[in-house]
Amino acid sequence: MESEQLTLAAREASAPQRKAIVSFETVFSFLILLFIPAAILWGWWHRAELPTPEDGLGYALGIIGVTMMAILMIYPLRKRLTGATWMGSVGTWFRIHMLLGLLGPLVILYHARFTWAATNSGVALLALLVVVASGLFGRFLYVHIHRGYSQRKLEVRDFLDELGESRLLLDADGDAGHLIVGYLRELERHALEKRSNLLHGAFAVFSITVRTWLFAWRLRGVVRTELAREASLPGRRATTDSQALIDHLTRYLQSIRDVGGFAFYDRLFRAWHYLHVPLFLFLAMTVALHVLAVHMY
Repeated sequence: MESEQLTLAAREASAPQRKAIVSFETVFSFLILLFIPAAILWGWWHRAELPTPEDGLGYALGIIGVTMMAILMIYPLRKRLTGATWMGSVGTWFRIHMLLGLLGPLVILYHARFTWAATNSGVALLALLVVVASGLFGRFLYVHIHRGYSQRKLEVRDFLDELGESRLLLDADGDAGHLIVGYLRELERHALEKRSNLLHGAFAVFSITVRTWLFAWRLRGVVRTELAREASLPGRRATTDSQALIDHLTRYLQSIRDVGGFAFYDRLFRAWHYLHVPLFLFLAMTVALHVLAVHMY
C-alpha cells in the first residue's frame, strides 16, 4: 500500500513537467496557426499590390514555394530509411514537414496573388488548398494517437494505464473521490466498449465527450458539497484538497475521453493516410504541368 502511494506521488509529481511540454507544443502550434490566417488576410487585402508571378520577386516566390513543397517529401523518405541517422531524426523532419506544409502553400498564394488565373495554375492552386486542408485534418488526428511530436504511436495499453492511475488518485481522495468514481463507472465501461465501424465510433466519441463535460460541470458541485459535509462531521476536518480533487477529476475525465476515442481516431488516421498520399501525388503532377506550361508558352 505504501509503495503504491509512493508510486502515485511520483507520477503525480511528474505531471506538471508533462503538462509543460504539451503546453509549449500547443503554444507553438497556436502561434503558427495565428500567423498563417493573418498573413492570408493581409495578402488578400493587398493582392493588387503584390508582385506579378511572371518575373522578379513574384517568380522567385513560386520557386521558393515549390522547393518547400518538394522538401516535404523528405519526411516520408526518412521514415522508411530507418538507418539513415545522418539525415537527422524522424521527429525533426516531421516538424519540418508540418511547418513547410503551412508556409509553402502560403508562399505560393503570394506567388499567385490570391487569384485564379489560367486553368493549369487554377487547378494546381485548388489541389494545393485541398492537400493543405487534408494535412490539417491529419494533424488533428495525429495528436490523438501519438505522444506529442515524439513519433511514438500510443497504444490502448497507454491509455488504460493512465485511466487506472487517474482512478487510483481519485480513490485516494477520501469519500468525495469514492463518490466520483462510483458516478463514472458506467461511463468508463461505455468508453471501453468496442465499436464495429467508423460511424459508431464517431457517435461514441461525440457522446462520451458531451457526457464528460456534463459530468465535470455536475461533479464540481458534488465535490464542494461532499467536502463541506466531510468538514462538518463532529471531530473531523476536511482531509482532501478541493483543487487537487478537481484536478484528479479532470484528469480522470480526460482519460475516459482518450480511451473512448483512441480506436476511432486510430482507424480514421489510417483511412486518411490512404487518401492524403494520392492527393499529394496529384498536387505534384498539377504543379509539374503548371511549371511546364509556364516555361513552354
